[in-house]
Amino acid sequence: MPVPAEGIISIGQFGAGIINFSQFGIELISCSQFTIAGFALAQFAVGYTGIAQIGLFFQRGYGQIVKELSVLLQ
Repeated sequence: MPVPAEGIISIGQFGAGIINFSQFGIELISCSQFTIAGFALAQFAVGYTGIAQIGLFFQRGYGQIVKELSVLLQ
């Protein structure tokens, strides 16, 4: 059974922390495949800002299919 990585810097398949490198993660700064983060560098992301292949961001995002919530809520 997988154990989530936790801490200030977390590395693992599942992670939660301040800075995270994982496959699935919830954190402030993230480099993950699937993530919910303040700043995200990911394949699939939801966050405040970041770079993603597919993402939904509150402030500003970059990537192939990226939407900003401020534009969607108007």
